[in-house]
Amino acid sequence: MMVYKKEHKCELCGKITVARTSRKRFCKDCKIQNHREWRKEWLKDPDNLQKHRDGLKIARAKYPETKQENQKRYIKKHPKKIMAQKQAQKIPLKKECGICKTSERLERHHWRYDKPFLVSTLCKDCHTIQHIKHLGEVI
Repeated sequence: MMVYKKEHKCELCGKITVARTSRKRFCKDCKIQNHREWRKEWLKDPDNLQKHRDGLKIARAKYPETKQENQKRYIKKHPKKIMAQKQAQKIPLKKECGICKTSERLERHHWRYDKPFLVSTLCKDCHTIQHIKHLGEVI
């Protein structure tokens, strides 16, 4: 299976990012901001506001589990991952990404969950690429 990945330029800020789909138009930050503004305008219409409220009622009836219940189920399913993440929180992030040397949107990346202190500091884009590369591997 071939995974799509290509660099693209954000239409709003011009930042170059790695896209996993061919339809990506904005970087993550611009996408969030653009969607917030669009949603505020959309909800000003009373008909749209009612549609939104009706959709929430349907979703809550269809999926009665709360966020806390879903988190508890995830913790039971992935105990090694949760333990490794908690231990890695004690390790401070470095000042820049270990791959591309950027200092924006830094995250911790576990190479192996059975070695919780084997952690690298990666930017969001490089972190995503590492997970795409190792998609089929069992850790």
